[in-house]
Amino acid sequence: MEVVSKTIRESLGLPEHGSNEFYKVYLPELKIEEITPDTNKCLYKEYRALKQILNDISELVRFCGFGTTTVFFDKIDEYTLLDSSIKNVASFLESFLRDTTVLMNENYALVFSIWDVVKPELAHKGVRFDKIKPVDITWNSDELKGILNKRVKYFSNSSKSISDLITDDQSIDSIINLASNSPRHMFRILSYIYDVQSNDTNVNTLSFSKEAIKGGQSIYASSFDFYSIYPTSRGSSKDIMLIVNKLLKLNKINFTTRDFQKGLQLQYEGASSNIKTAQDYDLIKEVPNARSTKTYKVKDPIIRHLITIGVKEMQQ
Repeated sequence: MEVVSKTIRESLGLPEHGSNEFYKVYLPELKIEEITPDTNKCLYKEYRALKQILNDISELVRFCGFGTTTVFFDKIDEYTLLDSSIKNVASFLESFLRDTTVLMNENYALVFSIWDVVKPELAHKGVRFDKIKPVDITWNSDELKGILNKRVKYFSNSSKSISDLITDDQSIDSIINLASNSPRHMFRILSYIYDVQSNDTNVNTLSFSKEAIKGGQSIYASSFDFYSIYPTSRGSSKDIMLIVNKLLKLNKINFTTRDFQKGLQLQYEGASSNIKTAQDYDLIKEVPNARSTKTYKVKDPIIRHLITIGVKEMQQ
């Protein structure tokens, strides 16, 4: 009544009743429910309700004039609570990737950035990769060489290419392999190689020497920060550096469970547990063997390099 009478009075130009102005509250204040730990526990149990909430939010976004909502999950394999475990990451993703109503929803898209080694585990859990097409964003060697050439040509006014600085193709391939096909790590290795080359007394050299390349690679591998890739709890039984140093102490590229027991003086259960953890981190892989004894091979290129140059332990 207050709103209607004021509107009519102002439209007719009639004066206000009384001279005192005061604040009027026409609608009561809305109280927003606070999210508490108990609320979260209830929501986690209501999978359908959570999906509906996501769908409703996505529809509101579209009504506001935006396009499809994209939810991007990056570095899931580095999420501390998942322990960088392939099985844990796969279990986390399973409910998403097996739900057709989520995958085929037109209001939103879910994008996951994950290890390629997780794919076999997801397929084993029943994820249909014929319905969802995974996109491999790993750089291959030719692409990385192209990046190097563009960088060198830019800073040399197109007068040089990477083959002028590193004349041996095998050396370029070894740098790319040690970097695990990562552009960022590749340039870090080249930075160390440059530093080693800078200490060379021959100032007239026009390319990196093999000694500088080997020296730069060794510095990179010896100082590599595994915690930046595998952010596990330091000092725990699954501390990444504990596993790395055990592989270095073993000093074998190829080994059996018996080799692991003997080399590290462990019981069978302890050796098996450590081998499983190394597999979960994708540091080693099981290789086919005609014998009944299981054989494993160090897969991580940094650990392989450290074993080759005789490093027995890295500082944690």
